[in-house]
Amino acid sequence: MTQLSRRGFVIAAAGCSAGLLLPGATSAAAATNPAVPRQTGRPANAASSAAAVCTPNSTPSVLQASGQLGTVSALVRVRQVRDVTALRYQLTNTSGAPDTYVVSYTDDITTFDSRAVTITLQPGQVKHGVLHGYLYHQFTFYVDLSDGTTLTLGPVGQQPSCELGTRKWRQPIYGAPKRHHGNG
Repeated sequence: MTQLSRRGFVIAAAGCSAGLLLPGATSAAAATNPAVPRQTGRPANAASSAAAVCTPNSTPSVLQASGQLGTVSALVRVRQVRDVTALRYQLTNTSGAPDTYVVSYTDDITTFDSRAVTITLQPGQVKHGVLHGYLYHQFTFYVDLSDGTTLTLGPVGQQPSCELGTRKWRQPIYGAPKRHHGNG
């Protein structure tokens, strides 16, 4: 049996590895365990969480809706404000008598129902208000009338884009942690 030096062994191993990279060259190990590319620097769940709330880009975003039912006329507008979505609404009592309304929304992605706000309006009175929700979600806005009917507006909201952004994620640092050298 021939003895190989360390240097000879490294050169032989490099030659075998280079042979695996040639077109048409395969080995038993490569055939049974194909290489899976590893992505570094991006959280593993970023793509899956984006896909969970992603809707097709071809669907237009509706940022306002309006309607009238019975004694109420309503308008709702959606706008992104810092880290939340603001649902700004306007209610108008179109009847000749005071009436009470209850406004709320449902998040169409999480199915979360917002708090309900009760509003009493005099004849012809207009009321403005704001409810808040998650960024890049869609919402269905409701105005419940005192006679038991409901005016439904929406869905309204800014839909997310299905494409992943071009933001570069920080590369992980592979190094020994710094140690503090102190007295005692």
